[in-house]
Amino acid sequence: MATKYNKGFTLIELLVVVAIVGLLSAVVLGQLSTARNKGKDASIKSTMNSAPSAAQLYYDIYNNGQWNGVCTANNGLNNIVTKLGEITTVYCNGTGQNGWMIYAQLKSQTGYWCMDSFGGKKFCASTPAAGYTCPVSC
Repeated sequence: MATKYNKGFTLIELLVVVAIVGLLSAVVLGQLSTARNKGKDASIKSTMNSAPSAAQLYYDIYNNGQWNGVCTANNGLNNIVTKLGEITTVYCNGTGQNGWMIYAQLKSQTGYWCMDSFGGKKFCASTPAAGYTCPVSC
C-alpha cells in the first residue's frame, strides 16, 4: 500500500519561522538606530573641527582682531552653526577679545561636544554655561 505524503509546511512551522524572522529584524533595527546616531555624532564632531580655522580667518581678516559677530557672520562660524542646526541643537558665542565657544548636542550619548578659541575640545555631560571657553568640569 502506498503512503500519501502531504507536501508543504504546517501552520506551526510557518509561525515559528515568522517569529524568528521578527525577532532577528527587531535586533537588527535596534542596532541600526544606534549606528545611525553614532554616525551623526561623527558628523557633528567633524563639522566642528573646521570651527577654529573659520573663526581665526574671521578674526584676522574681517573684524580687526575682534570676535564680535563670529557666530552670525557668513564668513565666520555661521555656516558651521547652520549645518549643525540641521542635525542637532547648537550654541555659539563670541564677543570682543574674549574668544568664542561653540557646542552641539550629541545623539548617541547624553551630552554635548564643546570647542573654544583656546583649543579646548571636550565632551560635556550637561549643558555648558554660557561663556567663551569650554568649562573645566561639565
